[in-house]
Amino acid sequence: MRWDSPAEDARRRMEWSVRHSGFPEAYIRHVSSGKFSTGDWESLTDSQLRQLVMTLKNRARTRIIPQGIASRDERAGGTEHEAPCAAVAPAGNDALPGSGEEDPF
Repeated sequence: MRWDSPAEDARRRMEWSVRHSGFPEAYIRHVSSGKFSTGDWESLTDSQLRQLVMTLKNRARTRIIPQGIASRDERAGGTEHEAPCAAVAPAGNDALPGSGEEDPF
């Protein structure tokens, strides 16, 4: 039976990890093709599939940009940067606490 095989269970978990990695199918096939010379990642051996899972997890980890860090504007070819989220000061002193106006509440 299907559930009696630990090897099949491990493979199903790795396939699930690849499918739910957050990357589009085309990108997964591209990575698989680059590493293993085949875009058909479902036909990889268990060892190769494990390597693909680790590669996708590492690439997903590097995609995360902490808040407050400037991000690249990909539309401009990756050379322009947006303003950091946390570093933009409010215009004037109106939005700062203790700016002179009393709280109406």
